[in-house]
Formats: sequence, C-alpha cells, structure tokens
Amino acid sequence: MSDVSSQHLLSDADVARFIATGFHLVEPQLADGLNETIADKLDGMTTNPGDAITDEIPELWQVLDHPVVKGVLISLLGPGYEVKGHRHWHCKEPGSGYMQWHQDSTNNRDISLNRFLGLYYPREVTADMGPTVIHPGTQFRKATTDRMATYTNVKG
Repeated sequence: MSDVSSQHLLSDADVARFIATGFHLVEPQLADGLNETIADKLDGMTTNPGDAITDEIPELWQVLDHPVVKGVLISLLGPGYEVKGHRHWHCKEPGSGYMQWHQDSTNNRDISLNRFLGLYYPREVTADMGPTVIHPGTQFRKATTDRMATYTNVKG
C-alpha cells in the first residue's frame, strides 16, 4: 500500500456512502502555502494547458500524493490504481455565463468502480462562484451522454 497506512483508508460505511451518493469529500492538511502557490500559478496562466496542467504546475502532484487522498483512491479503486492522463483546468471568469450540465468523458456503464473524477479547489468556493455542482445519485442514471441537457436547472 505504499506510504499509506490503514488509518487513511475509508471505512465500510464511507465506501457505502460513496456508492450511494457518488462522491466523497476530503480536505487533506496540505503543506503550508501549497494551496496558495497552486492558486497563484493558476491565476498567472494565460492559456489553458489542458491535460498538461501537472507539467505546468507540478505541485498538483503533492495533492494527489497526499496520504489521505491516496487512502481514498486505494479504498475505492484498489492498491494498483492508476492516475489517468486526462486532467484539465476549468476556470470560468466572473460574468462569463455558465456551462450546461455535462459529464467529462463518455457514459460507459459498468458495475465495477474503475475510475473517478477528482475535483480540487485551492481556494474556498462559494455558491455564487459556480458552476460546478455535484448531483448525488446521477451516477446511476442510464442515459446517453447527449441527454445530460435534461439535468439543467437543478435546485436545492
């Protein structure tokens, strides 16, 4: 299990809650100043590097390599999990409108938990900053990707 002790693994109840809701929130205690460093580097970018975001900001690996984050990944995906190459900086400027409800990747239905989408926020996020919304339970929907537009205007 590499450098992750059993104290960082999720409990059975945490795993069951993840399966039911489709998300799990972690707030690891990162090194002092790391979030600020990452946020400043993001603010300083003039173009979006797409999947090369970790090349532009290698400090992001410190988030993925944190024992609490690794514990969640091992608990949900197993000790041999792999971090895939798709990673992207999604930043909407104030007043730039909103993005329709969508999903990243394709809708590959499977009974196995074999991938996840991780979101990292180096700063506090408030509701008025939007547009990212996690809608618990949508991981069970059986609709094609183009049907995501029907999930707009979700409140509460």
